Amino acid sequence: MLDIADAHLTATRSAVISMKTIGETAGASRALVYAYFPDQYRLLEAVLDRHIAALRAAGIESAATDGAILDRCIECADIYLRHIAANGMAIEVVLREASVARQLGGAASAFRAKIYRLLARAIAAELRMGAKEALTLVQLLAVIPGDAGRLVVEGALTLDEGIELNHRLLASSIAALRPTR
Repeated sequence: MLDIADAHLTATRSAVISMKTIGETAGASRALVYAYFPDQYRLLEAVLDRHIAALRAAGIESAATDGAILDRCIECADIYLRHIAANGMAIEVVLREASVARQLGGAASAFRAKIYRLLARAIAAELRMGAKEALTLVQLLAVIPGDAGRLVVEGALTLDEGIELNHRLLASSIAALRPTR
């Protein structure tokens, strides 16, 4: 059921998910889906939990803590982009749909917030920005690997082209904000 839900999220690019559709696709009843997941949000949480585990295993947390800010941002973005390219858009779809993300138990949102905070602290120090300004920058930069990953999934870019685009956009964004003195 998790694989079906994951594929459905990537195919529809919507976090609205029908338990009936998941059951039918799995060759089971909607009641069986509800036996495992009390509602669509718990199903989405289970899908996201798998994605978070994969991002952790790929080293995204240590990437967010080691090195200069450009290196940290590029490493985290590369891990995320490669994950989307290999696993589809489910995590991106669900976390970008705020009305759905608010209904989730919070593990995925808390994980994302932790990575954002780690990067924002480093940006604030290295680029001499306020905390809110640095967090806003991280949120804007996070769009780059998500969209590049989407383009790879759609076949508009190869993985190498997506990574190269990711690097160029991140590097130019950070360079433009570096203090001149």
